[in-house]
Amino acid sequence: MGSKNIHQRLVIVTIVLISIAVIASVSYLGGKKQKPATIDIEKNPTIGLSNAPVHMVLFEDLLCYNCRLFSHNVLPEIKKNYIDTGKVKCTIILLAFMKGSQFPANAALCVNKTNPGKFYEFMQKLHDFQAEDEKDWESKSNLIQIASDVGDIDLLQLRLCIRQKSCYDELQRNMEVAKKTMGKNFGTPAVYINGKPMGSLSYEAIKKEIEKALSP
Repeated sequence: MGSKNIHQRLVIVTIVLISIAVIASVSYLGGKKQKPATIDIEKNPTIGLSNAPVHMVLFEDLLCYNCRLFSHNVLPEIKKNYIDTGKVKCTIILLAFMKGSQFPANAALCVNKTNPGKFYEFMQKLHDFQAEDEKDWESKSNLIQIASDVGDIDLLQLRLCIRQKSCYDELQRNMEVAKKTMGKNFGTPAVYINGKPMGSLSYEAIKKEIEKALSP
């Protein structure tokens, strides 16, 4: 056998061995389960039973258009079918990275401090308000009016909390938590089910993941 043939066979064998190694590596990584994210939810509003078996975490910015779509089109269905039935608790982590969003986000967290049972409704009203471009987010009176429309919110405490920017430090902390959790995939809205990030934010996709988490 000539040296040329031997060299060719060695090249072929080397290529085959490299291919096998690459395939094995890809198979290993593909089969390796992604570790659930550990999310620091301290001081953030949570709706639903504290002992619900499934924990959903929602990151959103109140001036984010896609967040508004999610909160109006998907979240109510999740709330009706899973949160209100005791199967899921949902922690909402408000972010304020969009221009002007610190003011309403601070107000929402203020409501959570004084009247936590009204947080969800107040947040949804803020999303409604977002759609009306002519309104001024920086007007305290607008936020007080929204709170008044919701009802059963301590308006005196809310005014004080807004004036003192009481929750700005919490908003900064939420940003740090979001960046740590999402890394290069940072964006809103973002949903995690028991620490697992959701690729699709459709109701059907989230429902499927919740049902999977509920199954024995």
